[in-house]
Amino acid sequence: NSPQLVDITSSWEPGKPEIQLIPRRHLLSQYGISVAQIALTLRYSIDGKIATQYRVGDKEYDIRVRFSDADKNDIATLRRMMLLTPRGKVPLGELCEIKEGTGPTQINRKNKKRLVTLTAGISYGAIGNIVADLQQKLDQLDWPRGYEYHFAGQEERRQESTGEIGNALLLAIVLTYMLLAAILESFVDPIFIMVTVPLALIGVIFSLVMTANPLDIFSMMAVVMLVGIVVNNAILILDYVRILRERGEPLWDALLDACKVRLRPIIMANTAVIFGMLPLALGIGKGAEMRAPMAIVSIGGIISSTIFTLFLLPMLYYSYENWRVRRQVKASE
Repeated sequence: NSPQLVDITSSWEPGKPEIQLIPRRHLLSQYGISVAQIALTLRYSIDGKIATQYRVGDKEYDIRVRFSDADKNDIATLRRMMLLTPRGKVPLGELCEIKEGTGPTQINRKNKKRLVTLTAGISYGAIGNIVADLQQKLDQLDWPRGYEYHFAGQEERRQESTGEIGNALLLAIVLTYMLLAAILESFVDPIFIMVTVPLALIGVIFSLVMTANPLDIFSMMAVVMLVGIVVNNAILILDYVRILRERGEPLWDALLDACKVRLRPIIMANTAVIFGMLPLALGIGKGAEMRAPMAIVSIGGIISSTIFTLFLLPMLYYSYENWRVRRQVKASE
């Protein structure tokens, strides 16, 4: 019961009327007869068995013995049909429960389990939100024992893609660190620059919670892009700090001056990115609601990374440099 779903179809369709036989197994064991023997007798009675052949000239015709069409569709006749057992003749109606019913025209299975497939299209909204809503409703149902459900199709491919995006995120972080280490000729400075990535994740989570959006494939793609965007803030600050220290300024003064000088370009660059993604975040345009989480995650990550970088990064860098100097002094003593 979701207005976002259209063209809902089910693989389960009621079949034609049929006669169902349910064996009474305790009676079968008493009379010394098996279910396979009953099934074979019914097969010969309904489908027939070739008893002999009739020859006319050079042609031969099979003679098949079976019930008439009227008898094999009559429950009363089937109940009266006699079966030979070690204890004598017994009517079929005593050994089996015979009733009318309907059966499926086709039985689908997956991993040896019966399967019913429901398919639907999406009229509007993101697939992640719709699946989360459906999962909440399905979990509230009282499922019989042995029944289970899972999402397939586009949702299954989305989950697989999410795992691949996670690997891409890890690879992006490693490659970015290696590139920064090669350019800066240092293994420590890139670590302070990469600190901006988890700082951006704070804004990512906050933006998703505030907008009630799930962490879907588009959101994960935005996180991967943020790895290459948010590090620019730290690069601008630390690069200028190194320039000032080479000129002879003390560490604390160099950090303060770097934050003051680089504040304007950082704000200008990040503001331009945010305003550029704003139309997409507002869902303007056809199908924009599916891509909106990408812009929302990017905006949230950029804002949080900018704020924390300007305040937290200088303190971390200052603490590390003081610790490194004290360690060198102790080592020289």
